Amino acid sequence: MINTLRSIQKFINSVFKLTQLPLLCPHYSCINNASQN
Repeated sequence: MINTLRSIQKFINSVFKLTQLPLLCPHYSCINNASQN
C-alpha cells in the first residue's frame, strides 16, 4: 500500500511540475493516515 501511495505522490508532483504549478502533493503518510480515519 505504501509503495502505491508513494507512486501516486510522485506522479502528482510530476504533473504539478509539468504544468508549472507551485504545489506539492501531501506526503504519502498523510494520505495514508487520512484514508484510515
